[in-house]
This record gives sequence, C-alpha cells and structure tokens, in this order.
Amino acid sequence: MIAGFLRLLSGTVDSYNHTINYYYAISGIVVIVACSLVIYADVKEKAWAYIPFLVVQTLAIIGYLIGIFLMLVWAITLPQWAIDHKETRDQIRATFFIAMIILIVIEALAIWFWSIVFRAYRYMREALRGPSLGDNYT
Repeated sequence: MIAGFLRLLSGTVDSYNHTINYYYAISGIVVIVACSLVIYADVKEKAWAYIPFLVVQTLAIIGYLIGIFLMLVWAITLPQWAIDHKETRDQIRATFFIAMIILIVIEALAIWFWSIVFRAYRYMREALRGPSLGDNYT
C-alpha cells in the first residue's frame, strides 16, 4: 500500500512539462485499492477480496521478469542508446547488472508477498467452505 501511495504522490505531476502522468496515478490507485481489499478480506473474512491483489501482484511479477530479461540482454549486447552516454562499456555493463540484481531482489520479495496472500486466500476459502467469489455467508 505504501508503494501505491509513493507512486501516486511522486509520479502524478511531471515538473518538467507541468503535465499529469496518468500511468502513475492510475497504477497507484489500483495498488492502493488492491492492498486495501487484502485488509478488508482479513477483517471481514471474505476470500474474494484477495483476488485483486493476487492479479495485480502477478502482473507486477511478470513485469519484473521482463525487466530482468531486458537488463541481461542489454548488459550483453550494449544497445546504442546506452553507448551514446559518456561512460565506458564496463560502467554501462556494471549498471545493467546492478539493476538486474536489484530487480531480482524485488522479484523475490514480490513472489514472497504473493505467496503469503495466496495462502491466506486459500485458507479463507477453505475455512469458510463457501465460493471463492461473492458473498461468503455473512
């Protein structure tokens, strides 16, 4: 939820062009809503409320995997846009590898959080013995 607030606050206004970046605003709101639904699911014992977080987190995990793959490919091939900067090729490769390591750590944390919420969803679904979507016999 904190990441959603940070994304919402830090990226909504582009100070250079004085425009609103709708991607950051919308993705921040989606993350905040998904995380809020996890809290709601825990408090009200509703298994269906875990699903938005699981979907959003799955998309983030896929995005991190794509980022890791891109960093690896760019570190090996050194694209022209990276070479155009004044740094040496070794500095560019080191930058891509460091970014890849950071993404791997973020990926591991994302998978860990996803697994915790998935286990909570599965427990809630089995404990209530109701459907995974809809009203769970409140």
